[in-house]
Amino acid sequence: MLFSATMTEQVDELITLSLTRPLRLSADPSAKRPSTLTDEVVRIRRIREVNQEAVLLSLCTKTFTSKVIIFSGTKQAALRLKILFGLAGLKATELHGNLTQAQRLDSLELFRKQQVEFLIATDVAAGGLDIIDVKTVINYSCP
Repeated sequence: MLFSATMTEQVDELITLSLTRPLRLSADPSAKRPSTLTDEVVRIRRIREVNQEAVLLSLCTKTFTSKVIIFSGTKQAALRLKILFGLAGLKATELHGNLTQAQRLDSLELFRKQQVEFLIATDVAAGGLDIIDVKTVINYSCP
């Protein structure tokens, strides 16, 4: 399976190369993709998956340094990444279902006001997020 929020020519090429009899589902096929939006894939081979956190920290230290939302697969992964980011000296907050509503609102406010540069969220907790000027979205745990 391949999931993408945007369908570009490069994604179409990836589909052609990797999928058999693909079926495309779209929430709003009439929506236009912003011209400034770019997609990038960092593929980590299974044998190197133990380095996934280190690769993410490296990318967030050197390349994607501000207004970054990172989607993790689980609440535990979100908490672990927040701790690792803190140990690396990166300001991050978490957003997931184990937080109270007040804690979730506090996390969002810290990110909106740029008091932290990284919002680490589960997909469920992040449903319907509308935050202006997000520069990068990272899907840390792809389906």
